[in-house]
Amino acid sequence: MEGGAPVTLPDLTTLGTLGLGAAVTALAAGWQQVRSFLQSLLGIVMMTSEFRYMGGQAGRVYCRTKLRTMPSAFRTYDGKSEYIRPEAKHGVVFREVLGGRGRLYWRGMVPMWVSNGAEGAAKDRSGATPDAITFRYIRGTIKHDDLALEIAQATEFNRQEIEDRFFVRRLAGRSGKRAFDGNMSKGENALPPSSGGIVGYQTPEEGRLVGWKDQDIGEKKPLTDPLERLALVPEVEDAVAAIKRWYSSKDWYAERQIPWRYGLGLHGVPGTGKSSLVKAIAQHLRIPIYLLDISTMDNEEFHDAYQTALANTPAIVLIEDIDAVFRGRENVVAEKGKGLTFDCLLNVISGVEASDGLLLVVTTNHIEDVDAALGVPQPGSLSSRPGRIDRMVEMPALTAAGRLKLAQRILSGCHESWVEHMVALGENDTGAQFEDRCTTVALNLFWSKNPKQPAPNHLEAVA
Repeated sequence: MEGGAPVTLPDLTTLGTLGLGAAVTALAAGWQQVRSFLQSLLGIVMMTSEFRYMGGQAGRVYCRTKLRTMPSAFRTYDGKSEYIRPEAKHGVVFREVLGGRGRLYWRGMVPMWVSNGAEGAAKDRSGATPDAITFRYIRGTIKHDDLALEIAQATEFNRQEIEDRFFVRRLAGRSGKRAFDGNMSKGENALPPSSGGIVGYQTPEEGRLVGWKDQDIGEKKPLTDPLERLALVPEVEDAVAAIKRWYSSKDWYAERQIPWRYGLGLHGVPGTGKSSLVKAIAQHLRIPIYLLDISTMDNEEFHDAYQTALANTPAIVLIEDIDAVFRGRENVVAEKGKGLTFDCLLNVISGVEASDGLLLVVTTNHIEDVDAALGVPQPGSLSSRPGRIDRMVEMPALTAAGRLKLAQRILSGCHESWVEHMVALGENDTGAQFEDRCTTVALNLFWSKNPKQPAPNHLEAVA
């Protein structure tokens, strides 16, 4: 324009970019509206049921035992080293599990799309989402509540079908000081964290074994009663007898409206057989052990782990070496402001919530560090706090009779003089030390040129 300022026209490239951006924005906004409309329309036709926390595990058991699957081009397998009984060795065992992509199942003639996880599930303090499973199906084919009841009933029926329920399941938290990495027995596969940040493990019922049957997998079954193999002093034998009576008296407790639970405390120096006794009791009763690593848990995680065990009773909850975590009432391993508190421990194990079918076992190497509010020894192997720890028993060093029983079993087939010889030699041994002593000698004799050779005249010869 003559005499005026020059006019600058917009660059065509800039105009094109702005126009494209505006178009994309408008298209995205329109798609959101279309998507919301489609979801609303789909909600008229389809129904969705989400089951969280323990419902996640129960839902997977329901899918495996009560629903039919369709052939799928994509499948998910969990592999784990497990003991294979027919081959008498450990090997990699695969189980087909419900993967992250989901899968089509059939409930009779009704199709159901099932996937792990839940939409919009809130994360806990550790950033973990709750274990969950989601079912989608056509409206009118089944009600939400009816599906929930079917899942609960299928899980209970499946558990009743298992004659031997023994396995060891370790539960650890994500809030404590130490991380957890342990080995499970009877084939549990790692799962995403469940409620409260608990590190859970998939039970065998959740996955379909590939190439094996359920009875083929798991720790080798003992040929004799595990309790018969142990050398127990009369006081401990009496405690075991009391547990057997408790376990067989469910109806008696119910008739008198007494909680059907029992608390056992075991104390003694390391190597006296506390853990071995608990395992033998569980194998004898054919019930699972839930081993709680309380050094890694906060209050919420401990409560959730305890509830996991309660949902699978009869069962044992085992807390090992409690003196390594609590000195009196102080948590000595937790970081400041974190970790399990002693008050929460007491409230959970003896609170108002029902705990029928639960055998709580607490072990310690230093009974002097255990607070009386949990339970300390009283005359007659009683406890200072029945209802939490009902009976506190010492696991002492082996007596001569106990050493004789172990030696006769381990040294069977050797010259009889070895039994008497080892009993005298192991006078100051713990149970673990004496068993190792006898095993070493028996194995050496087995591979020697003269396995029936008599024991030497002097103890020092094999000391």
